[in-house]
Amino acid sequence: MDPSVQFCDSFYCPDRGQRGRGNLRVHCRKRQRYRCVTCGRTFTATKHTPFYRLHKPSELFLVALVLLSHGCPPAALVAAFGLDERTVAAWQDKAGAHARRFHQLHVQQGKVRTEHLQADELYAKAQGGKYWMAMAMAVESRLWLGGLLSAHRDRRLIAAPVALVRSCLSCLAVLVCVGGLASYVRAFVQGFRRVEPRDGRPGRCRRVTEPGLLIGQVVKR
Repeated sequence: MDPSVQFCDSFYCPDRGQRGRGNLRVHCRKRQRYRCVTCGRTFTATKHTPFYRLHKPSELFLVALVLLSHGCPPAALVAAFGLDERTVAAWQDKAGAHARRFHQLHVQQGKVRTEHLQADELYAKAQGGKYWMAMAMAVESRLWLGGLLSAHRDRRLIAAPVALVRSCLSCLAVLVCVGGLASYVRAFVQGFRRVEPRDGRPGRCRRVTEPGLLIGQVVKR
């Protein structure tokens, strides 16, 4: 346990959300709890993580997530580890919510530097029909910048990842490689626009596409 990497999240604490203030002490090593000497509140080390209030071993939780992320059916986990199907579903939802929040706080902050993006979509068949997922990735770092799942392959499905990509990039002058779907070109041209400052003329501000934006479309035959 390392108090220097933790912070107090109490709304009424003056040191709320600040690391390295020296206000945290180890309260109980067996129960993995910290104590804030500023406000007197104690909290567990797993707060704000997927392990919070987990009633099963953390090793089993991690194994289940790895198997689920590689396509293992939840019914197989129920049969192999003796878990309840509702527990497996709750673990999957908890891990997904934490990953989404982590992506918003650490990736979608306009600090990703890249010169080459790739955007594409794929589909998976299910009992209820076919589901599409559009996504984008930074080629140099292989960083996944975001995606959207939808039952329809429409303009909304293509435009949503473009907005996510823009929120991640520090510079919009990039090379974007897309597939043969024509909606990608229009979505990136419109999504990477910026507002020019007013020049004194009436009317709304002019919106122009980033001059350094390059789009390469690959049509497979």
